[in-house]
Amino acid sequence: DGRNYDKITLERIIAVTHDDTQTLQPFVIYKKSVPINGQVTFNAHHISYRLANVVLEPYTAGSCAEALSLMPAHSINDNPFSFYTDKQTTANFRLAVPRRCKEILGGVEGSILDTFGTGEYEFDGFDVNLWQNRGSVTGVEIRYGKNLSDITDETDASGVFDAVIPFYKPYDGSAVIMLPE
Repeated sequence: DGRNYDKITLERIIAVTHDDTQTLQPFVIYKKSVPINGQVTFNAHHISYRLANVVLEPYTAGSCAEALSLMPAHSINDNPFSFYTDKQTTANFRLAVPRRCKEILGGVEGSILDTFGTGEYEFDGFDVNLWQNRGSVTGVEIRYGKNLSDITDETDASGVFDAVIPFYKPYDGSAVIMLPE
């Protein structure tokens, strides 16, 4: 029954601060819990999680900057994100089959980080920045029992797919066939 409670709904974008910079960032509400005592809990994740639902069609690039800048043009569905890097690395990037944008940023073989080497992502609203180096080296180490007293590993399977991209990749290595369905 709190102020504006009726406006807080699933998929609503809220602006909140989440770190010491106190900069407002967009978060999407994905979960609501109403226990019997009436104390409602909402869970939200950063808007950048929507990159997991953006699908990229096959394309190639010769540099890290080009690979990132071509992402919006090769998005099969809506992609409101912009991409930037200060990395000058060149290499042959090839997305052979349609993949989710979040995967292509890093974490899978052939991703941007896999192809062009290390870097650190910054997600600032709808801006995705890949920096050669972010922050500074201070020499501080995190050690359990010294400056780390507890850690929790959580797994959340709340991601839902809302599209299927049918394609066929022949074993003989010929071109990928995208089906119009």
